[in-house]
Amino acid sequence: MAAVTAAAVSLPSSSSSPAAAKAKASASASPSSPCGHLQFPRRHGGPRAVRLRVQVSTTETAEAEPVKKLEKVSKKQEEGLVTNKYKPKEPYVGRCLLNTRITGDQAPGETWHMVFSTEGEVPYREGQSIGVIADGEDKNGKPHKLRLYSIASSALGDFGDSKTVSLCVKRLVYTNDQGEVVKGVCSNFLCDLKPGAEVKITGPVGKEMLMPKDPNATIIMLATGTGIAPFRSFLWKMFFEEHEDYKYTGLAWLFLGVPTSDTLLYKEELEKMKEMAPDNFRLDFAVSREQTNAAGEKMYIQTRMAEYKEELWELLKKDNTYVYMCGLKGMEKGIDDIMLDLAAKDGINWLDYKKQLKKSEQWNVEYTGLAWLFLGVPTSDTLLYKEELEKMKEMAPDNFRLDFAVSREQTNAAGEKMYIQTRMAEYKEELWELLKKDNTYVYMCGLKGMEKGIDDIMLDLAAKDGINWLDYKKQLKKSEQWNVEVY
Repeated sequence: MAAVTAAAVSLPSSSSSPAAAKAKASASASPSSPCGHLQFPRRHGGPRAVRLRVQVSTTETAEAEPVKKLEKVSKKQEEGLVTNKYKPKEPYVGRCLLNTRITGDQAPGETWHMVFSTEGEVPYREGQSIGVIADGEDKNGKPHKLRLYSIASSALGDFGDSKTVSLCVKRLVYTNDQGEVVKGVCSNFLCDLKPGAEVKITGPVGKEMLMPKDPNATIIMLATGTGIAPFRSFLWKMFFEEHEDYKYTGLAWLFLGVPTSDTLLYKEELEKMKEMAPDNFRLDFAVSREQTNAAGEKMYIQTRMAEYKEELWELLKKDNTYVYMCGLKGMEKGIDDIMLDLAAKDGINWLDYKKQLKKSEQWNVEYTGLAWLFLGVPTSDTLLYKEELEKMKEMAPDNFRLDFAVSREQTNAAGEKMYIQTRMAEYKEELWELLKKDNTYVYMCGLKGMEKGIDDIMLDLAAKDGINWLDYKKQLKKSEQWNVEVY
């Protein structure tokens, strides 16, 4: 019996200020561009009206009316945002217009930039994702599950007419223990698409990675590999387009980490932006297999950032600095290691401060995808496909988490038998945060009792956020995010 939680992980947000955070934290401290013929135009976006409604009420009585709780106002470009317009059962069918390899011949693997037609029917924003359903069926004769990809184009699209959407996709190919070559279903489907081929699209989804409203904000972007996708969408809007309601005047600073120079994605575009806006765009590459720092250490993204750590810390103390990360999960810990000592010198607990940045929507993280498998069995001899699963975890430690629950051999701290829901209870807060996102999908298959056990875990956690778990689960089912097959 197994329950699988698959999520493209990004952190929740609210609206507190990092200035308040500081006080609180101090107290607690006690080989070419994607397309040879794509130009770098100054495009004009259409006008976007913003309506402000002011409501004034008066009363002739001396008794004051009760104050209503104010709704949270996001700092991000959420107005008019569309999510989940298209779902797996009724996807939008677009066509491939362009598909170009953007890594060099010596790169360890292939990455492709592709453009699909939408005819304006998939109204996405910079920072959102779409789902893609590969053609064909799985080994059980069912349609393939959707795969989420961060959008790599601005809302106007690569052709500037708001009728296309672009993706940046790495082809997944590896050799298993039996020496067989295994190909990722969706990535290979996409990388092999020819112009004119149909592609099934769902979404758009996601709010966490939306751009800030403030055109003067400092935006620090950290990307590894194809994690560059959402930032390409940001940067095109900032530097290649003109909008009546948005002109970027702040500082955008991109750190891009890759293994080799042949995997520096969109290098020509990025350097063109830097040339066009030298006072507003900073660009730093970290090429781990070719570069080292002064101490001879490999140049990972956090190694490159450490060279600017004091400057970055000063920026992070400002109320209009926003951090966005997309890519491998490990880079966030590396950045924590840099900031812990710097913050401590100012009497600030970095981890507490980062929590406040998250609450104020200034710390935004989206990894390239997380698959999390909980597998419950009675004995270790019944751990099915154990070697395969552990091999997958070894190959993709940042994208695959694996937890076994062996009921006749394991117990929790309270001495209770380790059933699947007992194991999940150890991660209940983390799971609840994932379940609040609109791009988390839950799949259960096995004995019926485990779903009730999971309900028992989530009831109290949801209640703390003022949410009725059973009603919330119904909404997850309606949006095809809660999928159960039990016996």
